[in-house]
Amino acid sequence: MSLSIRIQHRFSDAFHLDIDLESHDRFIGVTGPSGSGKTSALHIVAGIQASDSAHIELDGTLLHTEPPAHRNVGLVMQSPHLFPHLNVEQNLLFGAQASPDQASLDDCIEWLEISHVLHRPVRHLSGGERQRVALGRAVLSNPKLLLLDEPFSAIDGDRTQSIIGHLKRHSERSEMTVLWVSHNVDLLLRSVDTVLTMSDGRISGTDRSTP
Repeated sequence: MSLSIRIQHRFSDAFHLDIDLESHDRFIGVTGPSGSGKTSALHIVAGIQASDSAHIELDGTLLHTEPPAHRNVGLVMQSPHLFPHLNVEQNLLFGAQASPDQASLDDCIEWLEISHVLHRPVRHLSGGERQRVALGRAVLSNPKLLLLDEPFSAIDGDRTQSIIGHLKRHSERSEMTVLWVSHNVDLLLRSVDTVLTMSDGRISGTDRSTP
């Protein structure tokens, strides 16, 4: 497994994103103060934000040359955008429609603990339920690269740990790489292979996780 990300983008005279990342880890954490460029970097990798220069390569496949819909990248944000006209099950199935697999769907529903809200309109979900549905929809789209931006901020600690365990096992089985942004450094260090620290638009430090 190999992930290469090189991004340069000048937002203003005061802030310039300049990222150079080479990793062979499957589960990568990113932390740093607000305004350091973490979310902007994820958006550029996903292809939903333009940049002055970008080279994004995963396992020998160039992503930056493809439009967002063809990058095989999943993105889960802190405030997830679910389809308001669909219920929970329909949102999940939208993610799975390219390769519907009932066993995978059932397994995902189980480890996200959302069976009780499957037929509920998404406007009636709590913040934590919305985040879990968004994560399930992204995972069921079978991405090769999953980008997470504070995806557990509204989910309680015990449930977060359980979901992370399942997500790590899924990433190993499916050979999916995860790039996870969070301010919770302790959680990252317990959960990922490597933690990258960003400041002023650059990667300023790297730490290996502690079991």
